[in-house]
Parts: sequence; C-alpha cells; structure tokens
Amino acid sequence: MDTKLKNRRKLAIFLIICTILIPTFVVIYQYPYVYNDSREMSEQNQEGYLTSESFMGSFLRTACVMYQNEEGQEAGKRLLDGYPFYNRDYDCLSPYLEYQVQDQEENILDGNTSDMKKQKMTLDNLKTQAYFGVALEFDSEGKASMVEVVGERKEEQIFTLRELLNDPDYWITEDNEYYEDRTLEIDGTQVWASSILPPRDRTYYFVMTREGLERCLQNAYVGGIRSDELVYLVLALSACVGLVALLLPHFKSLGTGEEWIFHAPLELVVILGSTGLGAISGYCDELFMKTDSYTTAGDYLIWILYFGLMYWVFVCLRQIHALGFRRYCQERTWTWHAYKWLRGRWRSIWLWAKRQIDKVYHVVDTLDFTEKSNRTILKIVLINFVLLVSICMFWFYGIIGLVIYSVILFFILQRYYGELRDKYTLILNATGRIAEGHLDTEIGKDLGIFTSFGTELDKIQRGFKKAVDEEVKSQKMKTELITNVSHDLKTPLTAIITYVNLLKEEGDEEKRRAYVGVLEQKSLRLKALIEDLFEISKASSDNITLNLVNLDIVGLFKQVSFEMEDKLRENGLVMRFSHPEERIILHLDSQKTYRIFSNLIGNISKYALPNTRVYAEIKVAGGEVVITLKNVSATELNFDPEEITDRFVRGDLSRNTDGSGLGLAIVKSFVELQGGTFRIETEADLFKAQIRWPVRNAI
Repeated sequence: MDTKLKNRRKLAIFLIICTILIPTFVVIYQYPYVYNDSREMSEQNQEGYLTSESFMGSFLRTACVMYQNEEGQEAGKRLLDGYPFYNRDYDCLSPYLEYQVQDQEENILDGNTSDMKKQKMTLDNLKTQAYFGVALEFDSEGKASMVEVVGERKEEQIFTLRELLNDPDYWITEDNEYYEDRTLEIDGTQVWASSILPPRDRTYYFVMTREGLERCLQNAYVGGIRSDELVYLVLALSACVGLVALLLPHFKSLGTGEEWIFHAPLELVVILGSTGLGAISGYCDELFMKTDSYTTAGDYLIWILYFGLMYWVFVCLRQIHALGFRRYCQERTWTWHAYKWLRGRWRSIWLWAKRQIDKVYHVVDTLDFTEKSNRTILKIVLINFVLLVSICMFWFYGIIGLVIYSVILFFILQRYYGELRDKYTLILNATGRIAEGHLDTEIGKDLGIFTSFGTELDKIQRGFKKAVDEEVKSQKMKTELITNVSHDLKTPLTAIITYVNLLKEEGDEEKRRAYVGVLEQKSLRLKALIEDLFEISKASSDNITLNLVNLDIVGLFKQVSFEMEDKLRENGLVMRFSHPEERIILHLDSQKTYRIFSNLIGNISKYALPNTRVYAEIKVAGGEVVITLKNVSATELNFDPEEITDRFVRGDLSRNTDGSGLGLAIVKSFVELQGGTFRIETEADLFKAQIRWPVRNAI
C-alpha cells in the first residue's frame, strides 16, 4: 500500500514538472525565430526610414538650426526657442555628420572637422568621397533647393526631398496657434513669430560614413520585434499551465493540491502572481531579443520560475472552490484576520489615536513663549533659519558657506556638549560617592540645566544622612535595651535567689514570713517588668488588637486618679483636676487608655517633688481633646524631652528608683495607636505631659 502511494506521489510530481517544463521549452524554442523576424523587420524599417520625410526633413531642420546659431542671428535664436523638435533633430543627427557651410561666393563659413574647415567641398568631392551625402542650397529669400543626394537609395530620397521642398506649408509649424500673433523685424523684414526663419544665401554639405549612418539609424529607430504577439503567446501558455493546475488536484489518487505550500494567503498570491506576470509582460522584448540568438541557463531559469509561479498561483486560487468562498476568506486571507483583530480593538485604537492627537494639540496649545527656555529655543531656531536661507541665496558659493557654517556649528555644539558632559560627570561622581557612604559630599552649585537634579540629589543626601543617624540611634538603643533589660531583670531575680537561699536556712518563723514577703514583692516586680516588655513589644510590631468603645474620658481619668490616690498621698502629692462640666466621649480602647493614665500618674508619684501639687486638665480646643499633666520634678531635668519616651530611658539616670523605663514609651505607643499624639515638655524643673486626640474620635 505504501509503495502504491509513493508511486502516485512520484507521478504527481512528474506531471507538475512536465506542466512547468513544456511551456518553458516552447518559449525557448521561439527565441531564434523571434530574433530572425525582428532582424528582418528592423532592416525593412531602416530602409523605409532612409527614404522617409522624417529622415530627409531632419537635414532641412538641421540647416535651420545651424543658421540660427551663426553669429549675429540672435533674432533667429529667439524664434527657435518655441520649436524644440528642430533642436531635437539637430542633436540626433549632428553626432554622425560631417558638414560644411558656404556662402553665396562659395567661401567656407563653418565646418565640424579640420578638413571641412579648410578644404572646400564640391559636388564632385561629395559624389566620390561620401557614402551618403546631401547638398542643400538656400537663396536670398530663404527658398531651399536640392543640389545633390548621394547614397544607395538616391532616387527615393531625392523624390522625398523634392516633395518637402515643394510643400508651401512645410516651414509653418503645426502648433502655431499656441503662440501669440506677433512679428519680429529681421533685416528690415517683418517675420511672423509662428514661422521658422530659413537660411539665406547658404549652401550646406552633409556627409555620413557607412558606420555613422548605421549608428544614426540604430539611435533613431527601435528594433522591429512584435512585442504584442510575444505577450499573447506567454499569456496563452500561462492559461494552459493554470488549466492543468486546476485539473490535477481533481484526481484524488494523485494526492496533490493540498500541500502546505498551496495554503498561502490570498493577498500574497495576488501580489506575487501580478508581480511575476507584470515583469514578464514588461520585459518580454528584452527576454526574447538576444543579440546572438542563443539561449543561456539564465533564460531557462527565468521561464521555469515564471511558469512554476503561475502553477502555484492557480493551485492556491483553486482553494476558493475547494473550501467555499466564505471559509476561504476566513482561513486564507490576511484581510479577514486583520478585520477580526480590529473589530475587537477599534474602539481602543480610536481612543489611543484620539489621545495622541490631544497630546499634540495640548503641546501646541500649552506652549508658553513667555518662558525663558521656550523663547531661547525659538530665537535659536529663527536665527538658524535666517542663516540657512541667507546662505542658500548664494547658490554655489552657498555650499561653501554651508560647509563653514557646519564647521562653526560643530565646534559650538561640541563645546556645549562638553560642558553638559562635565556637569553630568560631576553629578554622577557625587552620586557615586554618596552611594559609597560619603554623605558629606559637596555637590556643585553651577550645574546649568542639571541644577534641579542637584537640588533633588541634595535632598536625597540629607534624607540618607537622617536615615543613617536614625539607624545609628536605633542600634544604640538596642544596645542600651539589652543592657537595661539585663540589669532590670537581674536585680529582682538576684534578690529572689538570695531570699530563697535564706529561706531554706532560716528557722525563725517570723523572719521566714518576712523573707516570703520580699520574695512576693520581687516576683511582682519581675512580673510587671515582663508584662511591660511584652506590651511594648506588641505595640512596636503593630500586633495589638484595639477594642474600641464609647469612653467617657473625664470619668476614666477620675477613676484612675482615685485608685492611685494612695501612692500620691504617700509622697505628699495633691492632685488639682480641672475639666468641663459636660461629658467628653471618645471612641477608644478602655484598657489601653486606662494604662495610659495609670502610667502617667504612676510616673508622677515616682519622680514628683514631695509635698507639691500636681495639675491635671482636660479640655476641648482647636478640634482636639487635650489632656495635660504638670508637676515639679524632684530631680534636675537634664534629659532630652524627645528621648524620654524611648524604651528604657528614665529621668533617674542612676536608676535608683523603682521603674522599668518603659512607662512613657508604652504611653506614647498606646496614644499613637489610637490616633493621637503624645509629647513631653520641660521648663526648669517643671515636667509637662500632654495628650491630644482629634474630636472626630468623639461620639
């Protein structure tokens, strides 16, 4: 079965190759015939051209151009400006001519070779020396007469030339209505501007060699190939290839027509097919017209590629019938895929385009020429425009001016770029030094357009320095924390161990009870310290859950101060409390707020000067509830108020009092967690603590 399929596949490939090669050989077979026919036709046309009015009349027109170009014939030159075909005939004929111009007395006036300028030309010389020649004579009225014609087709050429000379309208241009009716005065004679001024009192001898005549004919006439017939032949062969391409896939046993190469998109098929067909049609003459009539491998390759392309195009187009028009458009066209892609995105594309248009509009609309930078740019552009226009006015010398201007502009831009590079390098180096940790690096002030970058870099530098200072302070606090925690935990723990040992050895019951009391006191002290550490740790890590309730802040403060009245009384302290008559309700956590008040009053009981008054005040001011506590310190206030709320910082630097150093730190954390602020102020020995909560927290 596999062998049978392979044989059918080979047969299909063989048929496709034959379909491409047969028309290729048919076309190549036509090459020599086309060449011979073209050469014969070209020779016939050349012989006809030699006796035509176009060829013989060109000598008359050349004589007119020569006469107008003589010195002193300025009016005649003006007449020729309106008749370009006279100059065209002269330009086509003169390269292959030897000519001599004589006046009425047979004096030589002009010639284009040394012999023609020195040796006088006669009819005998013309007949004996010229392969082809024409002698024309013009009388005083400008009427031309044929003197002699020399050549192989002399009789026909003389007949044609006589007809031209006897035609009274020959010197009148066919398009004379295009020009205005006006006259020019030449030698006292009024001449119509629509007429060509003929030579007067001149004899012209024109001589051409065999080689010159052949080159003139080749230049004047394009070969005689029948290009239309060749195009029809190629189109007929292309149609045959297309017919075979459409029929072969119908034979299912061949298994051809569905290969991936024939699944090309319609647009690609149309582009390649039309390009190939157009190229072959346009260059048919060049492909067939070989100078030696022999074909090369390149000819075979061109036609094989062309007919192979035609086969591919027709098989691809056959898919329209095989799939159906709708399915083919959906599966085999780029246009359908582009339509599907655009259908879901046309709105976004339109919005994007509209945004771009709006951006351009706003750029122009918001362009403010009152700004110094915009005015400077505009001045530079205008000056550059004026300079370029001025330089271009000098044409050739303007090129030299542009070179000089470009050199000057190069050095100016180079200097400006050098300054920018130096300032950029300065900023880059400063950034590198800051990144390496040198936060005291000086940044230059004269940075030009980079001044704003320098300002921002200076802000970053100050920010880094502040962050480093904060980090150093934090590291210092961590060290002090470890030291203070060790000390504060070690002190009660050492006492507990000591009294436990004493309790083991003591037999006196009274002393044992005293030792147990000390152990209880130290244990409670250790428990309070650990609880404070736990609370401040949770507050620092934001791991505290607030149970917010509507809280009477005045009533809570009264309750805390009443419960701690004994501690205050032990030190001879008297509380003076002032508050509004109405209740002040805030949405706070009752336990955390209780802890805030108890820590503050406890701190006062420890550090206030004995036998003094303590002042507490609660009021509403400036949209905030303000709670203030003031007392006179028993010791000198020689600490920083900003640092006293840090962990394990105490006003008693000798650490002789009973405290953990965490009380005010806990107060600050709990106040800020509930949306308030807490600050400490000192003045001489006056200690002042103040809490502020926004009234928006009030209910």
